[in-house]
Amino acid sequence: MEMRDYLDFGKYLRKARKSLGYTLDNLSKAAKEEISAATISNYERGIAGVSEDKIKLMCQPLEIDFSQYRNILKNEREQQDKWYKKLLGIEGLLDYLGANKAYTKLKTLTFDMDDPISGIHAYLIGRCYYHKKKWTKAREKFEEAINILKDHPDWDKSNIIPFCYKELGRIAYYHEGNAERAIHFNNLGIDSFIPEKERPGLIYVLLVTKAFYLEKMNENESATRTLSQLWKDIGKIDNIEVRINMFEIQALLFIKANFYDKAKEYAERGAELARTNKEIERGFELWITLGSLYMRSKQFEEAEEYFNLALEMKDSIKKEYLLISIHIQLGKLYMQQGKSDWAQEHIEKAVQIGENSNDEYRYIEALETFGDFHIYQGEIESAIIPYNKALVQAEKSKFPSLLKDTLVKLAYCYRSVGNIEAHRKCADKLLDYELELTLDSIIEKVEG
Repeated sequence: MEMRDYLDFGKYLRKARKSLGYTLDNLSKAAKEEISAATISNYERGIAGVSEDKIKLMCQPLEIDFSQYRNILKNEREQQDKWYKKLLGIEGLLDYLGANKAYTKLKTLTFDMDDPISGIHAYLIGRCYYHKKKWTKAREKFEEAINILKDHPDWDKSNIIPFCYKELGRIAYYHEGNAERAIHFNNLGIDSFIPEKERPGLIYVLLVTKAFYLEKMNENESATRTLSQLWKDIGKIDNIEVRINMFEIQALLFIKANFYDKAKEYAERGAELARTNKEIERGFELWITLGSLYMRSKQFEEAEEYFNLALEMKDSIKKEYLLISIHIQLGKLYMQQGKSDWAQEHIEKAVQIGENSNDEYRYIEALETFGDFHIYQGEIESAIIPYNKALVQAEKSKFPSLLKDTLVKLAYCYRSVGNIEAHRKCADKLLDYELELTLDSIIEKVEG
């Protein structure tokens, strides 16, 4: 018996045993205890060393003719292959038409948990739940799919396991406010990706998503290294959204490095790519980036023009959390121009959207900007409230740059109003945080 047949027949017998209601002990007894429950379990789990004679003993109570195992497996694989193709067809419906029709079809199907097809079914149900914004149910289904397909690696023909990890990362980042967990899942996706399987372009989605998370975590060197991997393969990347995101993240990294001309170049190239491919949300974000670049160089008229162009697109933006950024930037612009009423209106709008969104990073930015506005107005005590809210969110989500900035600003506020105890606590937190970052950096260099 070839190893693949050995493994698959063991899984087939486990499914047959369960369908007939046998426990391991009962099956052992039905085989007149000529084969132990432990040996049955070993074979079902694919552990080598169980002889054909022992396998025949397992087959007898299950009324399975061992001599026909090749035909049994051939029929089993053909049936599974039919279901595999049918489920991929339903995935096409999901991608083209959204979740409703796909979900209706999927709910009419049931598979034994020992059937590898149940892993693909769980994955698709998870995708439907994600589209329906049922994040907890989606997470549970993606985890279920991973666990099943890990037991049946031959059936993960389309890199479904890394796709599930990617989605778990998105749930962690956008809907659980945990950036570190998001990076963890995304790295598992990269590690489990197999180039020879279907969806070869998925690796580029995983890499650009990793760069996105790293940039938000202020791990800029790591983000740059990840992007460099993508730039080497730019000619192989067909996914337009990945390409646009590369330009956007690169522009943001250049801004952090004070290379404003390079940032402008990449933002303009990304914006043009978004425009020609009608990628509205990506173009929206890149116009905001361009506006912020002009604002940095005090070219307020050009900045406002880009911000207003982006604002014209707001009714076409499906992801409402993206609107937080345009209101933040307009608030900052009007602060610099001394237009306090307009600045406050936009900043309060950003905070309002942020409160009802799942984008922790942008929400923290909005709260921090609201605190900045109060400082600008000379209202130090009023600034403490949004800064404290920002600190709570930043500590929960673990965004280093936002956490550090908020602590510094809070410490300044507390010292300014004479609250020495609160100022000391902020200073201590800031020191502890800096020490932790330094230690992590040392460990990374030693291990790397």
